[in-house]
Amino acid sequence: MRYLMWVLAPLLVISLLGHIWLYLAYLFGLPFIWTVYLSAGLLGFAGVCLLVPRMLCRRLFLPATLPVWMRQTAVQLSQRLGITPPAIHALSAEGINAFALGDAGAGGVVFLHEQMLAHLTQDEVESVLAHELSHLAAGHATLMTFLQGMTAPLLAPAAALVGLFMSMLFGIRSFWQHALQVYHVLGVLLFPLTTLLIALMMRQWEYAADRQAARLVGKAKYIAALRCLHGSFFQHPDLLSYSSGQAAVDTDKEQWALSHPSLKQRIHALREVG
Repeated sequence: MRYLMWVLAPLLVISLLGHIWLYLAYLFGLPFIWTVYLSAGLLGFAGVCLLVPRMLCRRLFLPATLPVWMRQTAVQLSQRLGITPPAIHALSAEGINAFALGDAGAGGVVFLHEQMLAHLTQDEVESVLAHELSHLAAGHATLMTFLQGMTAPLLAPAAALVGLFMSMLFGIRSFWQHALQVYHVLGVLLFPLTTLLIALMMRQWEYAADRQAARLVGKAKYIAALRCLHGSFFQHPDLLSYSSGQAAVDTDKEQWALSHPSLKQRIHALREVG
């Protein structure tokens, strides 16, 4: 899996830069030098995204108030994976979820939804942390943070403007929901090849993180946690329902719309591992 990531990572960057050239030089008739300037700026911005996540998190988010056992679990899992224990921050968002951001030269950052701290058992929390730390140890979170740093300056302004317009029609409280939906749709429309490669990599990353997490906490306990967390954590709905609060898709016919493999697929893959 690590070799696959290093092969696909340059393809993702080349694909994104190729899209920039296509839309600037071919569709808009701008000179090639503008493509060079914008590409250099995006690469620089993506590099900054790898250097400053901890500083931004300190300013924008409060560290999570973790129980002692949870902090000890995070440290122990990090030591077993051979990585620096990440900073852990809490988000006051609905649902039970967690995700990681890469951090160049450090242990990265893990975000936990506040409800997760109150509603999960110790075994489930350990499984969640093992999964996210496995992403950090394998470099998945670092690469995704870099690619998000490249695409955000292109898509975020347009998504914000369209989201604001939609919020004026349907209610200003839904601004972030509309902006996120538009951001995803623009990504699919403007960067088809890059979006496809990222989707393929994300699915493989989930299987790899599942295998590593199952080795850390035990396969039986990890599968049990997956079953308990179905519909909230480890399950990402399709692009249009991602931020609208709709339930995750779980029918075989609709699995193509998921950015992550389905629960059934992931449990089956784990059972196939000896």
